Amino acid sequence: MKAPAIIFILFAASISYCRLLPGEVAVVCNTDVPGSLSIANLYTKTRKIPEQHIIQLRLGAQAGDSISREKYSSKVYAPVKKALDDLPEVRCLAVVYGVPYKIRRQDSSDENSSQLRQLIVIRERLKDEIKGVLSRLNDPQLNDSKPFLMAVNSLLFEALEKAADQGRAAQIEFMDTVSPLYGSRLSRKMAREEFGIKFYSPAIKSTFSDSDIYDQLSQKHYNYSQRLKRGYYEAAERLYGKLEAYKACRDDIEQIKGIKTGAALDSELSLLDFTNYRIHGYIENEFFRNGQALDNQNAKTLMVSRLDGPGEGIVKRMIANSAEKGYYPGEKCVFDLQNAAEQGLADAYVRYDSYIQKAADIFSKEGCTTEIEETSELTNSQSACMFYIGWYSPSRYNCKLEFIPGSIAYHITSFGASELRDKQSRSWCPNLLSDGADAVIGAVAEPVLTAMPRPDLFAGALLDGKTLVEAFYYSKPQNSWKVLLIGDPLMTLNY
Repeated sequence: MKAPAIIFILFAASISYCRLLPGEVAVVCNTDVPGSLSIANLYTKTRKIPEQHIIQLRLGAQAGDSISREKYSSKVYAPVKKALDDLPEVRCLAVVYGVPYKIRRQDSSDENSSQLRQLIVIRERLKDEIKGVLSRLNDPQLNDSKPFLMAVNSLLFEALEKAADQGRAAQIEFMDTVSPLYGSRLSRKMAREEFGIKFYSPAIKSTFSDSDIYDQLSQKHYNYSQRLKRGYYEAAERLYGKLEAYKACRDDIEQIKGIKTGAALDSELSLLDFTNYRIHGYIENEFFRNGQALDNQNAKTLMVSRLDGPGEGIVKRMIANSAEKGYYPGEKCVFDLQNAAEQGLADAYVRYDSYIQKAADIFSKEGCTTEIEETSELTNSQSACMFYIGWYSPSRYNCKLEFIPGSIAYHITSFGASELRDKQSRSWCPNLLSDGADAVIGAVAEPVLTAMPRPDLFAGALLDGKTLVEAFYYSKPQNSWKVLLIGDPLMTLNY
């Protein structure tokens, strides 16, 4: 290995220096697809990963891009789980070309119908009771054209602002009225933060048992069957109010119906050691902004990256370039902003613009030549670069950059990895790989912006010496969701 060209101290307080090792990586391939096993063998040989760390799946020669939830459970989850039981040292999976990268939404099942009926009864009771509370506010005009919770929150925000402008008596009356919506814990917090008053409603009594039930079933992300058995919704109602209980019930009904149950396969594999978790929506990533958890060899979350793309030749190039390439001061990095604040875009867009700017500042301080496009237009740069972050052009690839060997490219967009292997696609990930980038990040379906990895955290972790996959998991908020990392997980920008 080469000696460090430069010492990086960024984020030293939050990220330690225990880098992922080759012996902590297992490789998952599909032996029914020509080339999948050969790529797995090439990668393990290149990175000196033990040969016994190759996990060979039998998914069929026509496995394709997506897999059903049921087949994922039996053909991917179960054999990988069994293999890792004999490899306790493994903290990361490299999933290889030939293994599907999308899990389709779960079909609704008749066997869940009794539980579905129970949940619908709870939801409708809560909905009626929420409307009853709102009816006691002045001028309770619920906007029926909006989704129920959105309309409720809009009305409550207006009522809160009115109360804030009035005296203490009006504020206490407001809290007395709405406290059933927020429960014992949130009501006290709201009164303190919004009005600067102490508040306790004797009508809402929570117990230690409520806390135990809520914490166990919420923090561990148990699914609806466990929640129904343990009285989760009632505990949630007393602790955090009817709104929280309604939301949990609504989400679990959607899961039974298969709504929001699709995911990136790699993101789902991150939760291999979790049991009975809900598959509706996402699960918070325990490694997000948590360097201590990232380095914990006993952490439950698996890091997962993918060696894949529009052709075997591209994947082999990625492996070769990533193993040889390091960062050297002076190389060019390109950052493409949206000018979100001046366009009057939503707060999330403004924040992500600022994150890209911070990432540019981080690279600039470490001696890179940075090129920044500050308008709403896509960059027209034709520079040869080693690092690119930009946005926003969904399914309209238009990049003129030249990518040097070992380069990383991250374009923030919806569906960037939805057609990862399609050479004719206009989406960003396959085209960035075809144009020479050796690592990319993208979503297989709409993730919402705030699910995308934070550019500043990603950049900082890379320059702190973390591997590609560690930087990805340090910067992404969610698992069991839509976002993929495509690239050698052991790749680094510095030695």
